[in-house]
Amino acid sequence: MIKKSSMSWRLTTAVVVTTLFCGGQALPAFAGEPDNPFEKINHFIVIYGENLSFDGIFGAFPGADGLGSAAAVAPQRDHDGQIFSVLPPVRMAERKSNGADVYLDKALPNAPFNIEDHLEKGKATGDLVHRFYQEQEQIAGGANDHFAAVSDAGGLVMGTYHDEKLRLWSFAR
Repeated sequence: MIKKSSMSWRLTTAVVVTTLFCGGQALPAFAGEPDNPFEKINHFIVIYGENLSFDGIFGAFPGADGLGSAAAVAPQRDHDGQIFSVLPPVRMAERKSNGADVYLDKALPNAPFNIEDHLEKGKATGDLVHRFYQEQEQIAGGANDHFAAVSDAGGLVMGTYHDEKLRLWSFAR
């Protein structure tokens, strides 16, 4: 059984806390505290197309914490956990007349690469796998080092765009 004085103290505390935070209004900063730079921001909106990652589009955007982060440069591993010496071949969207896949015929280092350095602008690429269980395997418990191994487009999964003329970059600015 709760004592009456204990219950009254809890009720008073609840009323004070509710009053202070009612309506989502922030408490005023105490004298000498630095201003919170996020205090006036109401929303963050990140826009990018289907089947694209933040680093794939905005990784090289000035001020973005993208391609320079540790997760972005995690060396990709094969299904056995061994680090690839180079990325698996990049499979393109096209097929040869005999039905064989067309590959980007250049060995790429095991790291993010600028797609525009290897393909002409606007050229179709393979569609990256975007199914739940494959994505879970690619994330590899947070290591983010199985994207190339599990991708149906090979090393293309490590490709990024660095083009400041992209429409999405103008939106981000």
